[in-house]
Amino acid sequence: GASAVEDKIFEVKEIPKKSDVEFVISVDMSGSMYGEGIKQTFKGVVLLSEVLNKLGIKFSVDGFYSADRNHGGTDVVKEYKGSDETLTDAVRAKMLKILDLGIGNPTALAIEQANKRLSTSTAKNKFILILTDGGEDRERELTAAVDKTIRETDHNIVGVGLGEYMSAVTRLFPASIAKIPFEDVPDVLASLLRDIIENPQKYKTNS
Repeated sequence: GASAVEDKIFEVKEIPKKSDVEFVISVDMSGSMYGEGIKQTFKGVVLLSEVLNKLGIKFSVDGFYSADRNHGGTDVVKEYKGSDETLTDAVRAKMLKILDLGIGNPTALAIEQANKRLSTSTAKNKFILILTDGGEDRERELTAAVDKTIRETDHNIVGVGLGEYMSAVTRLFPASIAKIPFEDVPDVLASLLRDIIENPQKYKTNS
């Protein structure tokens, strides 16, 4: 259950100083996430948010999708929780809108926006977590965004492949976890967060 997952994260050997780490959690809201995909991913993101809030670790939550043609077909990245916001009931209500899916997955734009959010961070370790079940359809721009992140920033980027067939993240991201069955997403995200907090060097993707 949720409490067991939270307990698992809280069992870190050493709680980092608030200034040591900051996260941007960016969620794929494309149409292919419909059903259990977005439900379990949202559940995992909520759990991580509650734990990070309790630990006093700065984080923000974004969602990314392409709007349908009736809305211009534009790529969208929305901020559902800012890094300086506490997890109030109003913010929790705003995060519920992550369940309202769009069409495509503009992952490159999500990475660009995450880099902007972290550009003013004073944290020692800055992590972008991209939670996605796709990306290959716009692989060239995604690869360019990842390469630019590694080359031009001190931000670390981790791809999380949602769904048991999502293996492409191992090729598209310098650090990744692939092929996560949707029902296991909350627990896997809990383990990932705990490991990053305890062993940030394992996930360093910049020079």
